[in-house]
Amino acid sequence: MVLTITFFGCKVENQTPQEKSPSRSKIIIDPDNCTPVIDPGLIIENATVEQNQLKLTIRYGGGCGTVENKLLTCGYFMESNPVQLAVALSHKDNDPCKALVKKQLDFDLSPLADLYNINYVEQDRVIILRLSGYDEALRYKF
Repeated sequence: MVLTITFFGCKVENQTPQEKSPSRSKIIIDPDNCTPVIDPGLIIENATVEQNQLKLTIRYGGGCGTVENKLLTCGYFMESNPVQLAVALSHKDNDPCKALVKKQLDFDLSPLADLYNINYVEQDRVIILRLSGYDEALRYKF
């Protein structure tokens, strides 16, 4: 009797976030979608705002499929001083792999500055970003 064992697995790249250049994307402003579905398996380890960029370090299980990340907001400012804006990271990863992936993402925030300038004429242009899944508020000054 011959016993054949077949292993199915995922190809996992051995790389750190520094070895792979971060993906650069724009934010999506959609007034009709104010409640995006957030992937519970996604962890935002760090978030910073540098100039017009939101820089995120994320961690999730996967590693062998195509991943799509988008930064979403419905574009409604919360009236405070400074104004606040809710944003969320949409993460679509439908692969069955379980490798721990750590990735750096950069998002261009200039569309938020444009939206602010349409609605406000104040000199002190600041937006406090409330990123879903991240406890700290992020200050975006432009």
